[in-house]
Amino acid sequence: MVSRFFQAYRNSSAALLALLWLLLLYIVIAISAEGPAGGQDSWNHYLFARWSLKHPILMLDLWGKPFFTILSAPFAQLGITALYTLNMFATLGTAWITYLSGRKLGMRNPWMLILLFGLQPIILANFHSALTEPTNAFVLVFVIYKLISYRYATAIVIASFLPIIRTEGLVLVAAVLPFFIFKGKIKIHSITIVRYCNFCNSCRFDFWRMGLFYLPQSVF
Repeated sequence: MVSRFFQAYRNSSAALLALLWLLLLYIVIAISAEGPAGGQDSWNHYLFARWSLKHPILMLDLWGKPFFTILSAPFAQLGITALYTLNMFATLGTAWITYLSGRKLGMRNPWMLILLFGLQPIILANFHSALTEPTNAFVLVFVIYKLISYRYATAIVIASFLPIIRTEGLVLVAAVLPFFIFKGKIKIHSITIVRYCNFCNSCRFDFWRMGLFYLPQSVF
């Protein structure tokens, strides 16, 4: 038991150091970056968030992604740099929850997951942006963490927001459906379907058009 305590302590300390090192690296990259990842897409997401408080209809725009627009709206009033900061901390948060997931699964050195996630080329190329990918990654990893913690109801309620974070969320929600059927949690999953139908109705989109027509023509 004592050895386990010291191992957990070493992992926690190593995880904090890895996260701090990653933060410093991200700051260096952000300072030296010539512009945001995604180019005009980052600026468009910023403009949606910047003006959504004055024009609330922008919060329901499906290209802008409602979850991200609503979340980032207060930050956008401070300028696009605030959105860069938001995404940087969303990325760091994703790395931390990945570490917690590894620890929950009993990995010997879960702190390494922070670096294995945070140093991926696609992460380094996209965290300095106003894109929706960092937020989507954070929510998705949080859902996985709740699943391995057997918090199924919490996991599916959070997962139900994925389609309004990224269009790929439709596929991600569909992917977890067999899992919940197997676990006998289909009633919980039905909440997701009802929520998505209600959202599409609020956006004045037909559900079947969204699910069967909009998805293949979406810009990913």
